[in-house]
Amino acid sequence: MDLRVSAKDLIPNHLTMALYTHIDLLPDTHWPRGMYCNGHILVDAEKMSKSKGNFLMLLECVELFSADATRYGV
Repeated sequence: MDLRVSAKDLIPNHLTMALYTHIDLLPDTHWPRGMYCNGHILVDAEKMSKSKGNFLMLLECVELFSADATRYGV
């Protein structure tokens, strides 16, 4: 893994465990080369989240807008 990117609220669980498991199970040539944490993405002043309904999975975007429109938007 060259770069692991995740939200800042996942540092205590996902990112920390990713480091622990890679270091414990794999040789150092397979350890993550870098990690990056971003802040929360806001949509209409609310955190972007599936539970809030302001987030679409990739397949949902393709079904709603077409594959070409999804490629352009991403």
